[in-house]
Amino acid sequence: MKRLFLFFLANLIFIGAGCSPSITPGQAEPVSAEPVTATQVPVTLEPVTQPISTDTPAPMPAFDASTYRDESDNFEFDYPSGWSLDPSSQIGPRGAQALLTSPGTTVETLAEGGSRLAITTYLWDPKHDLEAYIAQHKLAWSASGFTILSEEQWTLAGDRRAAAYIITTPEEPSFFMLTTIGDDYLVLSGNGDLNLLSEIAKTLRPIQ
Repeated sequence: MKRLFLFFLANLIFIGAGCSPSITPGQAEPVSAEPVTATQVPVTLEPVTQPISTDTPAPMPAFDASTYRDESDNFEFDYPSGWSLDPSSQIGPRGAQALLTSPGTTVETLAEGGSRLAITTYLWDPKHDLEAYIAQHKLAWSASGFTILSEEQWTLAGDRRAAAYIITTPEEPSFFMLTTIGDDYLVLSGNGDLNLLSEIAKTLRPIQ
């Protein structure tokens, strides 16, 4: 039960899909970053069936920030100061995952107004084929009865391509961002304040 939420978010993409990912776990630790001032806007969900935008994020996050860093896979991103980090750990022979939670939120329980974000890396064949990886996720979501509520194509720092989704789940709408990290595929997924999770994901960048 301890990893119920993590297993659900990170592995629902493979339910009924018959795919065979593998992974080399990375290591992650938070480091300090300069804070900025934030305002948050409630998310509005509208059904779409095609990508709706291409979005290049601003260089600074819209919240007081700390930084999550994975030196093994050479990426980092900002998240709100005051959140708790459950460090990266293996979730099976083929997966590694860390969890960020807002104050009062746990693996099992989402606090009122709270958010949580899972950081999961995979090795999956074919490598360096984000379109195939996205297609596999869509197939798995469809087979599991989930509906894509919104879909966006992003260009992140370093010209990294990413796809962001809000989908239905048995709990509530959830956020997913899919991208590549070297030979790995990276998935940021969570629920709560979906706009905030989107802003966090847009700060993903290579470690300089």
